[in-house]
Amino acid sequence: MTSINGDFFEANVSSRIPATITISPEGYSLHSGENQLRSGRVEDFTVSERIGNTARRLQWIDGALFETTENDALDSVLRLHPKAIRGGMAHRLESNWSIALGSVAFVGIVIFSLFKWGIPAAAHNIASRLPVTAHELVSTGALKSLDQFIFSPTALNTNTQSDVQDSFASMIETLDGTEFNYRLHFRKMHGMPNAMALPSGEIIVSDAFVELASKEELEAVLLHELGHVEERHGMEQVINASAVSVIISTALGNLGGVNELVAGVPVFLLQSSYSRKNESAADAFAFNQMARAGIDPIHFATVIRKLGTTNQHDSDSDDTTSYLSSHPGTEQRAQRAMEASRRFNSTR
Repeated sequence: MTSINGDFFEANVSSRIPATITISPEGYSLHSGENQLRSGRVEDFTVSERIGNTARRLQWIDGALFETTENDALDSVLRLHPKAIRGGMAHRLESNWSIALGSVAFVGIVIFSLFKWGIPAAAHNIASRLPVTAHELVSTGALKSLDQFIFSPTALNTNTQSDVQDSFASMIETLDGTEFNYRLHFRKMHGMPNAMALPSGEIIVSDAFVELASKEELEAVLLHELGHVEERHGMEQVINASAVSVIISTALGNLGGVNELVAGVPVFLLQSSYSRKNESAADAFAFNQMARAGIDPIHFATVIRKLGTTNQHDSDSDDTTSYLSSHPGTEQRAQRAMEASRRFNSTR
């Protein structure tokens, strides 16, 4: 016979009554002082799960309940009543170190999978469904911010700019029903050859890139950047980073991180790298458009290798804005361009 102290609540009554329940192999008896409140079989009530040392409830079918924190005594006496309706799984799980560690490992795998594959997949699906106006909204003020902190005004003469603009316009005409309003901008980027695309369709190319590449090589790179826009890769990056930042900020209780992200979108777009999958997709887009325009994709391989050589010469520089710093797998991509060139020439 075991006595357990606690509080009794009558059905639909909020006031508590200090009480003691006495449990024996024959059944139970609930008393408050000298008054017997209830008695019967242990099977008459259910017992809540044990979670640490939090209070547990014994509840009857009519809604009355008895609450106690004497969990050890309750567990001990309930072992004598195997048919009693009670929960013990949660307590057994949390008390088993091997299960607890396994659970932590499982949660870790789930979180890793979420960040590695789940969020990127969701970002891709969302980006592909958003209207162009959303892409333009994300890019609002981005070029102005980049001009303020990263870029300098172009030093290219007007004839050179005009020639490249004309070439760029002819490339836009080859796109099938594009929804984007493309614009090409020239900027100085600390003397480094670089090109990038904002989600809105604004393409920025550096003076050094224009000076380094031939007409066909520059067209190849610009078509690659158009591929990023058409495939919504920029927006995908922003959504992916936003989701990660929101999750981390929420976990740390700091929702201000979301606003900081929005303010930092231009720098993020400049410094972040596309995934290899996105790079391959943009390359394939460029090869296809080059073939349609009658341009040999070999020019893409040439400019990629040329940029790689430029990177090696500038390896001691602290500048991080070079084109290849965010475009990995140079030789592999050059090989794919050469294969596209062989296909191009075999059909002519």
